[in-house]
Amino acid sequence: MDHDDLSTFIRPKRFDGLTGVFLARALLEVTPEDADERLLREAARVRTEAEHIRLTLIQRRHQTPAEVGKWGGRVDDGWMAIDQGLESRIRLAPSPSATRATELRQEIFPDGTGFVRLPGKQQWSHSDLLLQQIDEAGLAAELDALLGPEYLAYLRPAHEAYGRALGLGRDANDTPESDALRDNITTLSYAIAEYCRILVGQLVRGDEASEARFRRAVGPLAAHLEATARRRAAGEEPEEPTPEPDLDEPLPDVDAPPPVVDDPPVPLEA
Repeated sequence: MDHDDLSTFIRPKRFDGLTGVFLARALLEVTPEDADERLLREAARVRTEAEHIRLTLIQRRHQTPAEVGKWGGRVDDGWMAIDQGLESRIRLAPSPSATRATELRQEIFPDGTGFVRLPGKQQWSHSDLLLQQIDEAGLAAELDALLGPEYLAYLRPAHEAYGRALGLGRDANDTPESDALRDNITTLSYAIAEYCRILVGQLVRGDEASEARFRRAVGPLAAHLEATARRRAAGEEPEEPTPEPDLDEPLPDVDAPPPVVDDPPVPLEA
């Protein structure tokens, strides 16, 4: 084991929530049996941060289908209302507004509104493209004048919320919940790095038993790093998919010692 090999373990890593939970669980399952108080305290911190992420992912898993259905339905309603509103204007022919409504309907819906029945991500992408075309061509003001401003005012926020629920869109990852999850992942990354730093500090070079203890303790992280390096070398995506953890199972318990409490100052005698 050379210096460069060890330094890779003590640098915080970038990973997603699922990978973080997987790595934390795998590391905790091989915590050395002779772990001292410092290592156990850091293992407990790894568990705490990973549990925050696990619970957040569970909450998202239960909420996402309902959110997708809710906002997808509203996007459907928004586009159908615009189409039907233009159709109702066309029926007022002959009139200038009927002529323009015919042109707008053909420009916005050249292939009809069948896209609302596409699978979620395809439907959102088509909706996003239509809104961009409307804005780039300056058609929003005309639609507001012909139909009323409430049509696009209803559709736009529904479209953005639908994108967030699907994990798409420009602001898909900018919600407070996403910010909190990113913070948890960052904190977990630093906790894992500190946990490994303690293991590195306890390693006795040249001692076969000590080196075996270290290799076993950091084995899950080493395997993840090696797999990621292989994929980079092959020109593939840098993140190596990990087996999806069982989010319903809490992480292994850590029998950590109580936190260190400083002794209160001794009052000076009068």
